[in-house]
Amino acid sequence: MTVRCLALLIACALAGCSASPVAHSGAGPTRIVSLNPCSDAILAEVAPEKLVAVSEYSHDPSASSMPVGLARRWPATGGSVEDIIAARADMVVASSFLPAPTRNALDKLGIPVVTLGMANDVEGNLAQVRQLADAVGEREAGAALVRRIEAALAGFHGPVARIDFDALDANWRREIAKTYDALGIKLTAEALGAMEAEQAKSASGAHRAHRLQIAQFQTS
Repeated sequence: MTVRCLALLIACALAGCSASPVAHSGAGPTRIVSLNPCSDAILAEVAPEKLVAVSEYSHDPSASSMPVGLARRWPATGGSVEDIIAARADMVVASSFLPAPTRNALDKLGIPVVTLGMANDVEGNLAQVRQLADAVGEREAGAALVRRIEAALAGFHGPVARIDFDALDANWRREIAKTYDALGIKLTAEALGAMEAEQAKSASGAHRAHRLQIAQFQTS
């Protein structure tokens, strides 16, 4: 899922992180370990009682895809097989960049793995919400979350900026300037300085580690 997990699931569908309660089925897995910040955010909405650990990214304010206070309801994991076994997981949810040795070990242990790829548009993101909700036995909760997101999108009438993520990676200052311009917002020196500081901080943080993992996967 992209665009910071569909803008934090459209800020939990513009209704806080708890809308009208949805009855959870109780079917499917009962102890899910999530290794991806986007799946963390989805599972916190559709299967909170089944979630037993979230990715370490979700405890990091610079990398989390949901409010860190919410994420800290669950312990964080670095994704080692040892951590997964200790959590007594009966399902693991990860990105498609899960290292092959970890996947092979989980397969040998008989722990099912659900992987989420990259989605590049709203429909792709919503399809992933449905896919994950189905996989964990919470179809109705997933459908309810999708309805909330669709309602939030339908009620939005402000400016929209289209972001080219390859261009953002190549020259983030130029792409951020274009985005601010499209939204009619002045990019101040103070704001740019704050972004530069965050970039410097994240160079050795969780996002950097994730990027290296992706690069390793792509060259292996």
